[in-house]
Amino acid sequence: MRRNSDNSNRTKEYYRKIDNLNIQSEEIRSTDYSKSLEYAKAAAKLSREKNYKSGLAEAFRNIAVTKSRLSDFKSAITYLNKSQKLFSSIGDLNSIAKVYNIFGIISRRKGNYFKAVEYYKKSLKIHKSAGDKKGEAICLNNLGYAYTSLGDYLNSLNYHFDAYKIFQEIKYKLGEASSLTNLALIYKELGDYESDLKYEQKSLRIKKEVKDVRGVSNSLVNIGNTYTRLENFNKAIQYFEEALKLKIAIEDFPGKLYATIGLANAYIKTGLLDDADKLLKLSLKEAKVFNSKSDEVMVLITISSYNLKIKNYKTALELQKKALNISTKRKFKEYIYKIHDILSDTYKETGDYKHALYHKELFIKFKNEILSEQSINKIKNLQILHEVETADKEIEYQKLKNTELANALTELTAALDVSDIISRSDLDGKIKYVNSNLVNISGYSSEELIGSSYYIFWADYHSPEFFKELWDTINAGNVWKGEIKNRRKDGSFSITTPVAFKLLWYFV
Repeated sequence: MRRNSDNSNRTKEYYRKIDNLNIQSEEIRSTDYSKSLEYAKAAAKLSREKNYKSGLAEAFRNIAVTKSRLSDFKSAITYLNKSQKLFSSIGDLNSIAKVYNIFGIISRRKGNYFKAVEYYKKSLKIHKSAGDKKGEAICLNNLGYAYTSLGDYLNSLNYHFDAYKIFQEIKYKLGEASSLTNLALIYKELGDYESDLKYEQKSLRIKKEVKDVRGVSNSLVNIGNTYTRLENFNKAIQYFEEALKLKIAIEDFPGKLYATIGLANAYIKTGLLDDADKLLKLSLKEAKVFNSKSDEVMVLITISSYNLKIKNYKTALELQKKALNISTKRKFKEYIYKIHDILSDTYKETGDYKHALYHKELFIKFKNEILSEQSINKIKNLQILHEVETADKEIEYQKLKNTELANALTELTAALDVSDIISRSDLDGKIKYVNSNLVNISGYSSEELIGSSYYIFWADYHSPEFFKELWDTINAGNVWKGEIKNRRKDGSFSITTPVAFKLLWYFV
């Protein structure tokens, strides 16, 4: 009997050790991703040895959360699936609900907002059925995040207000503060900075009251961002500097990056370029140490802004391209379209209008993908209220969007007309527009060229297969580059190196 009792005590001791390792993994995550993984993996190893399913499931969940923070979503999902399977085998519904929440967070970060909503609602259903008010409110806040990403601010506000009411009901101050911050962020997106500051200041007071130092520093960063948008950069600097001191004091290094980037941007706007340069170099090192690719992208974009300010365009472009490569590889949708827009503006500054227009078109393409997701969601919600009104609003929305994008292209196309030989055609190859440079080079009048095909320039030099490959490439939406031998109207030859895609032909 005594031997059995000793074995039982040793088992309990091992279980406590595993639970402590999992707690340590969670607590240290905000300051040291490597250490967090180390604790979680140690917990997983010991759990396997002692056949402690609950400890192993928790360890897998901790690994998944840390991997997702590092933007390693593939590994995160693998560990989450393992965690969910184990929690299901022991019937731990509360933990399953938490796993669904993490699936939702990963889906949202990957840009799969509707999938995120689906996971959050699964989690919400479990928490509601269990009478877990705190878990329910957390799910409501997460649903609010997802709808904000979809541009559905009405639904987002409703979810955050509902979460706030529940947190008030159960007297959970940290939850109240979190919901108030979420409401502030929505009003920031809507451009209602007065409401934004009102809710964030209220959140800040609660965080100070409960001595939530990390929360206080986060609110200070948010307020700094609002003053940056209001172009009150001196006020923004005050809040960012105060936030940065707190982040350093509590060793919140991921949070420190956000404060540093905000402060560096404010320094750049006020001409404190040396101070900005020092901060950004340090931030880039820290982002690499933490191996956080999304943070690295943010820092690279900010450093490129600094280089634009000092007119170091070559370095700015290199940094922007590096940020784009990381974002493309990691599938950071919202970064990809923004970086193409930044690249377009930078090339425009250098007078390279061809590349400016090329990146502007890609900006439009990727932004349209996100706008389409937002439009679909808005249509669904509006149809519930009024189907006819929905159709009218969507038509107006499309008109507005098309006008906005057309204006952006017109500006760059006008610049190209001055500096390059340029023409436009339809997808059948019929010429629809030529500029004066092409008229002068070819010897044909614009009247002779418009309505003709590009065979008017045919020098009987290239094979039909050559032109088929060219048109197949651009009809597929890709860019074609190469060298073409053309014939002028007088029979003489010219060699051009066009860059062709669906919208335009450029001849160099």
